[in-house]
Amino acid sequence: MKDTGGHGGLALGLTAACLATGAAGATGNAALLGIASMAVIVLTLAFGWRSNLSGSILWSLAGIYALFSALIAAVVWLENPTSPPQLWLGLPRSTAVLVYGIWPLQMLPCLLFALRFRDAVLPPDKLERFLAEHSRHRKTTAR
Repeated sequence: MKDTGGHGGLALGLTAACLATGAAGATGNAALLGIASMAVIVLTLAFGWRSNLSGSILWSLAGIYALFSALIAAVVWLENPTSPPQLWLGLPRSTAVLVYGIWPLQMLPCLLFALRFRDAVLPPDKLERFLAEHSRHRKTTAR
């Protein structure tokens, strides 16, 4: 089950996102930290799907990233500590965006992974090869 495809661009992007996350955390830039952290998550998912990375998965991941970035921007834009808080659903506006928008958003990559697992992550042909290799390995170690 060795993947020999050249996916240096994904690895390079993931490395850059990790470095940006570290830099954002060190400088205290919350918006950049959130956006860079989501880039790490999305690129990690893309790297996991690298052998079967289809257009629909790429667009789904790009949409999740764009939505998350827009919500992070909304949190930063709505934060106004100099005025009395305006409440949305019982919370200050920026907190409401965080709780009701960003918090449930983390389920989208999980849902995408679960829905596309059979055809994109472990298609039947790879499962057959894995099971054949694993059962052969078990037989040789059992003796």
